[in-house]
Amino acid sequence: MVDWPGLLKWSTNFHDKDATDLQKKEMRPMDNERRQWLTEAMQAFHIDEAALMEGIIKDLKTHKDDEETLLQLLDRLDETLEGLSNSLDFCTLGGMALLLDMVRESEFPAVRMHSALIIAICAQNNVDIQEYLLDSSALLLINTYLNEKSGMARAGILSVISAMVRGTNLRSKRVFLDAQGLQLIRMIIRQGETEDFGQNIKER
Repeated sequence: MVDWPGLLKWSTNFHDKDATDLQKKEMRPMDNERRQWLTEAMQAFHIDEAALMEGIIKDLKTHKDDEETLLQLLDRLDETLEGLSNSLDFCTLGGMALLLDMVRESEFPAVRMHSALIIAICAQNNVDIQEYLLDSSALLLINTYLNEKSGMARAGILSVISAMVRGTNLRSKRVFLDAQGLQLIRMIIRQGETEDFGQNIKER
């Protein structure tokens, strides 16, 4: 017959002794060499996302005539901007203004579309980004839409407009509605043409 009480007592004593010995070994002060190794290991896994965004912004400006490189950079940027705080930091670093310029001015339709879609993703249900875009007159992108020949770039611009008025931001909704934005979208869908939208919203 197994002596369960005795076995339990033996197991407990053995476990306590083993744990105490292990603690004594592991509680030694960390020497400088080990501390330096640990610091370097942690730094190797830490990504400075602000520095990463700054680098991408710089490269976007440098390679504005290289479509393939621009699209690769925009893919990297898309991944980096997944977090809400990153989107806000991106605005502070001047990246959002750069994307707006790329939507308006890039010679490559795919770049114009991708830039617009990144703006839309950042602005969707994000009041702070919506306010930034509103203050940057991003609703005037509708004039860019009217002159845009690429269907995919047009779709990207409409995504920006949609993202700016989505959610709880009453100011962007008011500006859009006061400028007869719904009628404008209806006319675009039906006819593909309309009046200069910028005249309605420029002063709002």
